[in-house]
Amino acid sequence: MFQFQFYLQKKSLLTVTLLLLSSSLYAEEWNARNDPQKMSEVGAHWFTSLFTGKELKSNFKDLPLAGKLDKGKMPWTDTYWPTYEGGIANRWSDNSLSDKEKIVKASDLKTSLADLKKMSVQEIESLSPAEKWDLYRGDYNYTLTKSEIERTRDVVENPEGSEWFGLCHGWAPAALNFEEPGCTSVQNKDGLTIKFFSSDIKALLTYYQGEACDPDAKRCFIGTRCEDTFDNKSFTASGRPESENNDINAGSFHIILANLIGKRSTGFIFDRTTDQPVWNQPVQGYSSKVLKQEKITEASAPAKRAAATVKEVTIESDVEWTGEIGAYTIPVNGVFENKMRHVTKYQYILELNKDNEIIGGRWISANYPDFLWTREAGDMSKSPLFKELKKLYKKSLSGK
Repeated sequence: MFQFQFYLQKKSLLTVTLLLLSSSLYAEEWNARNDPQKMSEVGAHWFTSLFTGKELKSNFKDLPLAGKLDKGKMPWTDTYWPTYEGGIANRWSDNSLSDKEKIVKASDLKTSLADLKKMSVQEIESLSPAEKWDLYRGDYNYTLTKSEIERTRDVVENPEGSEWFGLCHGWAPAALNFEEPGCTSVQNKDGLTIKFFSSDIKALLTYYQGEACDPDAKRCFIGTRCEDTFDNKSFTASGRPESENNDINAGSFHIILANLIGKRSTGFIFDRTTDQPVWNQPVQGYSSKVLKQEKITEASAPAKRAAATVKEVTIESDVEWTGEIGAYTIPVNGVFENKMRHVTKYQYILELNKDNEIIGGRWISANYPDFLWTREAGDMSKSPLFKELKKLYKKSLSGK
């Protein structure tokens, strides 16, 4: 149901893709490119600023088996602003319109200030987030709205098979980087009163993060994206997916989960399923338990297990993430917790050396995360279209 548009463009893929896996059955010992410690170096861009550059702990005994983001850091829910529904050029709050009528067309736009001043406050508050933003900026040429109409045009006209396309690649980092916005009313330079609902501002934060973010905002993408569906995936003789379908290393996943969530109360984003459709979700918690510990002898070691493995620990982790439940006029964190918070169970094996350091791992679960990533909020003042967004966002917080 989600589109990871930003990262699908090869020119935008980060050169710091760290955790690429090989195509063999286990291949679970990471090399220099797979080492999760890379995330505390240059590399890994966002870790340097968000996580102070400190090395990730990899000793199993040092890693907490449970963790959750502090209450003030919990991500917020929204819609993923589906492309087939016009993205953020959708009059979502106008319940008098059909779903099709909510999708803004160029012919719907009122470009005359005189005509706009004839509209009631209620009529203006029923416009799409994109239209409201253009009006707030006094842009009666509707730069953002027309751009969004053009961006979504092909899918709006031919939606079949593309229902999962959207702006989740903007929503997921925005939900982690910004406190949930409230509602606010403002006047533009010509005296038009524009009411922004909570989801209007969420839409703008989402679009900014996914489509117009400060180019200097640090970011990191870890793992490989599977381009196959489950029906088309190729597998090894033992039933394991091959090549890029093998996804992020289980040992690396556990180290990142336990360090970021467990030790630093810092969220990240994962594509929570293995196959082609991308389900970008903010991760906010986990609870792990040890199912089994087993000493490994040379005779019992698979040929391609991490060479220094002396013990295997079988783990079951319940990973808590936030889903999208739709657009709302008011903030909903704390209101719809049972509806927006989800848990996915994963089982995997960690490979430990004689010092209890995690040096590899492999998945037991048939379905597991495809990749992990995140990006900074960046500096809105560097985005020509969204220079004024920080001011509007801050104003919405004061009204909560």
